[in-house]
Amino acid sequence: MANNAIVGLGILVIIIIVAALLLSSHPTTSTTTISASGTQSTPVLLTDPPHVPPGTSALVVSYSSVSVHTSGTNSSGWIDASGSGSINLLAAVNTSKVIGYANISANSTINLVRLNVTGATVTINGTAHNVTVPNSELLISVTGETKISPNSGVLVDVSPTVTAVFNHNATTYVMAPAARASVITNVSASAHAGVGTDVGISAEQEHEFEAGAINLTVTSATLSVVNNTTSISVTVKDNSNASAVLRTVLLQGNESVAVSGSANVNASVEGDLNGVLGGDRRANLSSEAEAAANVGVEVEAQRSVAFMVQSNDALTLALTESDFGDSGATIAAGSTATLTFSGKMAVNSGLYQITPKVGNDYTITVIGEDGASASSVVTASAG
Repeated sequence: MANNAIVGLGILVIIIIVAALLLSSHPTTSTTTISASGTQSTPVLLTDPPHVPPGTSALVVSYSSVSVHTSGTNSSGWIDASGSGSINLLAAVNTSKVIGYANISANSTINLVRLNVTGATVTINGTAHNVTVPNSELLISVTGETKISPNSGVLVDVSPTVTAVFNHNATTYVMAPAARASVITNVSASAHAGVGTDVGISAEQEHEFEAGAINLTVTSATLSVVNNTTSISVTVKDNSNASAVLRTVLLQGNESVAVSGSANVNASVEGDLNGVLGGDRRANLSSEAEAAANVGVEVEAQRSVAFMVQSNDALTLALTESDFGDSGATIAAGSTATLTFSGKMAVNSGLYQITPKVGNDYTITVIGEDGASASSVVTASAG
């Protein structure tokens, strides 16, 4: 599975010893308790790194429970996977880790996976930061084959978007999760060795998982800067047989961060600017000459800027925690959508201005529900 450096792919594998799974998105669920009689132990695994900000060396996610939901059997409801703990998503590269076990009845059909996230931390340039998780309960739809069969498993791709947001005098980080699930077959016997066990994912299992994915591609993208106005246009096509919901767009690269000339450049402003830079580079702004001259200051740093997709395909800047929400735009199977932004990327009442550098290359990534994503590299132009 691809290793991306902007926002996330963690893959839970709910290995249903007897089972296979997948189905529709967000179906109605019941709360019937299922008897453990006639069941087999089912390991739950997680694999592959998420998209994260530049300089990230660890993203540790803590969870309190994992469960799966059966549908269409004699008794439907949630089955506890009896797992809790923490896992570094960046440590599960090209492998998976067992995070719990569930007892599943043979011939059951699974349509949902539920993961309760209790917290997260991200380590960037050697410094650990707490991560805000707006939606702690992830209801993950299962798509494709849903019938449980011997030695198959459920692979859950958890794809959180982790991005830096600005709060006065500090940078905080927000994780907006997305996920999908699919069936894999011929699960290794090592998956039953206990929670925390590493379990390899074969090329065949990876192919099975990818076969049920929403296939998005970026067909065109532009990025331009005129004075302090940034304009973005990205056209996305859904190449699959199912519609997709687009949630977030990330812009990553070296960007200019300027302090307004009206600001008194002192130690307090230096701290603010360090926050706007996302901790990637500390600006040396505290010299007496700069403070006395009361001049504007500009530095360049690598960072990711997040935009939320609105229902009318417009993009809105997400620089504070309050900017993140449940907005999104639906793109029909086989169709295209063009997402656009034009405006100033400013924070703290315009005191700090973030601007792409003309001539630099930037990665634009479009992220949707159920693990859908697509990226393109563009060069910033002058108008």
